[in-house]
Amino acid sequence: MTWTLQSESTANWEAESGEEWTVPINVIVSKVTHFGPFPMSVGGGAGYFAEQPAGGPDWKLRIVFTLILPRKK
Repeated sequence: MTWTLQSESTANWEAESGEEWTVPINVIVSKVTHFGPFPMSVGGGAGYFAEQPAGGPDWKLRIVFTLILPRKK
C-alpha cells in the first residue's frame, strides 16, 4: 500500500488580487493488485482546498485505476 500527500497548485495572474491561487492538498492511498493476468494500481483519495477563488470548491474526491502493461524483452 502506498500513501501520497501532494498538491497541484495553479495561479491565474489575470484574476483580481486575492483570487489568483487555487491550492488543493491531496491525500491518496493506492495498492497494486491484479486485473486478470495484468497488474494494476487502484487508488482513491480526497483533497481539501487550502486556497481557492471566490465560488471555488472546498474539497474534491479522486479515484485512480492504472493498468500496468508489461513490456516484452
